[in-house]
Amino acid sequence: MDPQLLLFRRQYLQLFEPDFLSWPPKPLLRDADAQAWLFKNLFDADRNDRLPSERYQLRVLKPLLAKIEQSIEDPEEDVGITILTSLRTQSPLHLIL
Repeated sequence: MDPQLLLFRRQYLQLFEPDFLSWPPKPLLRDADAQAWLFKNLFDADRNDRLPSERYQLRVLKPLLAKIEQSIEDPEEDVGITILTSLRTQSPLHLIL
């Protein structure tokens, strides 16, 4: 996996303040595989025993979704927000979004 995603995950699991996270670059955020990886490794409680609190997850998720939306240059060519779709179907966080 991309080292920038791994760094982001390490910082996330260490509960860095969202303003100090090393956010992945726009081209990576546009990528559907990267979005799926982010969901599976940061928000999917079925695959992760030790996730941060839901409150912290939301503090990271909101700017993450905004950054994904900002990264989309051509809505017809760029992928949709895979992570949001996954959250809505597989996570209790969808109740808060």
